[in-house]
Amino acid sequence: MDASSSSTEVSLHVAVGLSQRTGDEATKGPFIIDEDAKSIVYTREGEEETLYPELLQPLLGRVLSGYNATVLFYPDDTAVDLLNPNSQDLKAVTHPVLGIVVDDLSEIAVFTAEEAFSLYLEGVETQKIAGNLISRCSSLFSLTVEQRQETPGGSSAYCRSRLHCFDLTGGARKEDLNGANPLLTVMELKDSDSMPVHGLLPMLLYQGLEGNSYTVLLYCIQVEGLIDEEVPWALSLAQVVRGLRMKVSPGHWSPKEAAQSLRAHIREQRSRIVSAGESGGEGVNQLGELIKALQIVKNQEWEKKKARSKEIEANRRIRLAARGLLLGQPSPSHSEKPDPTPQNRDTQLKIQQLQEQLRTEMEELLRGGKVSVDLNQKRLSRIQQLKEAIGQEQRSLKQTSQHTATPGVAMVRCSFMFLQ
Repeated sequence: MDASSSSTEVSLHVAVGLSQRTGDEATKGPFIIDEDAKSIVYTREGEEETLYPELLQPLLGRVLSGYNATVLFYPDDTAVDLLNPNSQDLKAVTHPVLGIVVDDLSEIAVFTAEEAFSLYLEGVETQKIAGNLISRCSSLFSLTVEQRQETPGGSSAYCRSRLHCFDLTGGARKEDLNGANPLLTVMELKDSDSMPVHGLLPMLLYQGLEGNSYTVLLYCIQVEGLIDEEVPWALSLAQVVRGLRMKVSPGHWSPKEAAQSLRAHIREQRSRIVSAGESGGEGVNQLGELIKALQIVKNQEWEKKKARSKEIEANRRIRLAARGLLLGQPSPSHSEKPDPTPQNRDTQLKIQQLQEQLRTEMEELLRGGKVSVDLNQKRLSRIQQLKEAIGQEQRSLKQTSQHTATPGVAMVRCSFMFLQ
């Protein structure tokens, strides 16, 4: 996916919290924050609420401005779709335009923050399927935002961004009984300048730590007793992560241009295969990857995404209900259109008022009986004026709807998966 020509270098923000367990109670201690990264410190119970306005809320604004954002929360390569659990394996594909794409991962379109949070809660409830393995599994909740914009040539271009929220498990040491924190693996690969091409979780984490993304790490350490070996290791890992720097810029892409480019590469690859007389081998595999990449681009069409979202929403509720994992009442249809904008609501109200006036004038004309020619002409003139006013408002409403349906309108999609 193309990024803006100018980029900004940003630091990775880190917040580390200590929680000491004495008996059955946990005592919250200080959160140690990187002051140079414009972060904060809290030391008392309840003060952790300042994390949201200082560290997390700015990420949402940046996502809506086209930037990517990643939140890393830390209290065999397998992935489970938590919104639509089934036996299908989830595999990551590195797309030449869109970056990392997870094949067959359910995405559900949402229109409100409440709908997104409801899906998150349902995904958390679905994690029960992991049983005793839950302490060794990480999860990833994602929001993908696409804003459609018209280009001078008339074709649609998109500002595309995403928010990744990781919940990571494991210790800050390789010898930890619960397994090592996936961050350790990724940081070692970074130090050795080796791209983590194996494993879905390392690939996605690498993207958040090295790629085009504003990233925040919230590290909560459970302290066992007065002396705990985990603390220095955890602080050391947080310090290393804090030193990372990333260059960020808004992401833009054009489905039409991406499809044209991929089709051109497919034609070139086919010509090479025919010229070389290949019937298999690397060239054929590359052709297959290009064809799959083109299909992924085609599947990004909003109408296809909405139709697929509606289908997933219906099927997944049946599966979740059968497992006893469905929370509360059915959520509203995610394929429904959002409420009209305030401007559209005012225009609709005005049209209704004009139509009521027109109805009144028509009734008076029909009940008026024999009247003078002048009075009759005045009534007909008012009726004509009302019809023209209604037509003008309806055209204005249509233009406004068309404007808000193309440039500047965002489509937000949620996904949630379990990573082992």
